[in-house]
Amino acid sequence: MAYPDHQLWALAVGAPVIRTEGHDVSLLGGRRNDDPQSVGWCQYALKTLYGVESRPQLERALTFLFQRAGGPPAWDLARAVAVSGWGFRAGFFQELETWQLVMTAAAMVQRAYPSWDAFADAYEAGRSAWAKGAPHEPTARALAWLRTDAESPWRRLPWSLDLGITLFDAKAAKVRFKRTTCPTCGAPKQRPSPTAYVYCDYCGALCDFDFARACEKPLERPGPVYEQLLAGLEPSLDDAMARGDVDAYRTLQRELYDAYVDAAPGSCSPRVRDPAYRAKYVACAAEGAVVRAFDAQSKEHEAAVARATKGLAFAQLAPGVIRVATQPWEALVDAVFAQQEYDATLFDARGIWELNPDGASRAVQRRAGLSMFVQGWLPMLEEAQARALVERAGLRGEYVEADPVQGETRSCGSCGGPTLVLPGAKRVVCEHCGRKLDVVAMMKPC
Repeated sequence: MAYPDHQLWALAVGAPVIRTEGHDVSLLGGRRNDDPQSVGWCQYALKTLYGVESRPQLERALTFLFQRAGGPPAWDLARAVAVSGWGFRAGFFQELETWQLVMTAAAMVQRAYPSWDAFADAYEAGRSAWAKGAPHEPTARALAWLRTDAESPWRRLPWSLDLGITLFDAKAAKVRFKRTTCPTCGAPKQRPSPTAYVYCDYCGALCDFDFARACEKPLERPGPVYEQLLAGLEPSLDDAMARGDVDAYRTLQRELYDAYVDAAPGSCSPRVRDPAYRAKYVACAAEGAVVRAFDAQSKEHEAAVARATKGLAFAQLAPGVIRVATQPWEALVDAVFAQQEYDATLFDARGIWELNPDGASRAVQRRAGLSMFVQGWLPMLEEAQARALVERAGLRGEYVEADPVQGETRSCGSCGGPTLVLPGAKRVVCEHCGRKLDVVAMMKPC
């Protein structure tokens, strides 16, 4: 298939790598869908060049490339585009998340350099530094072709092409964030939240959950992490359930959620860095699981979700590109939301919402819980399905732009990290150690 120009532009960022390997710079990963050798070659390239043989290893490699891109990014981001495409062709990534990575890398390159020639110069310098000055003829030939040949995407696509993606810039004149009013003190949110968990700038209360922020890191999907941890403990959980041993079941659930916090900290509140908060966070999640497990009607809903899941049908449009069929998918969504509605009333009756260490509202806790389900399925949905699911889950937010707020930077009384305090604020959450701080008491933990 022929990609639109903005996607071809993004692929052109990885073209020095792809052309050096002798492949097609206009294709994701440089390989065709119908090439029977694509999967094997991409798996071989990832293993021999990057030591990658699994999705977790690929995620770590890409994280390294994106993080290193804080310096001269040409060499690292060109490789990130190529490696993302190979990951897709090798079957480690789905198409949607691959394009999220590729387009993000492209936008970073476009922002960093004024032209294709400047990008090429920086790429050459980066590769030369990596190879300690040793010449590499295939790379030289690839760059020469990209700079001069009429068929090169660098000659056909203007550098200033609109890529349809905007990168967050902390130094921009205005900042964008979710419109939120704190249900505790009534204050409006004044500055962006560093995570999906939105804390009030004035009283430190958890006042909202920002689903768009949760989706900003496509490599960090919490669902598969949880399922993998659950699989390891499932036999012991089933045994405790069969014996009716609530205490043993609770202990295992605490072990599960404690491991989850370690494995997927980005999907949890940033306050889990505070040991006291973390213990309550884990206990709350575990108790919710216990209540559901030993309630007969909740188990019926769980069985209905399992039946709907077994009825799903999938279509593979290309290697790694999977879509779920509409009707069985809608049946699963109905079953999940029915389960969520019942569990919400069960939590009301058993006081589970009140165990949340932030004292967050029922609505905020439900949005955070549904986010894991929604994030897990988005890559397999068509655009209309994805929009409908986000809307039904109450995860669509209204975003505003405002001038950066002026405040006083103080040191956290617990970890010493710099913390912005707005005029009139009474309590704030330290973004470094996760502790809630009393501003009046000279930034001491509450």
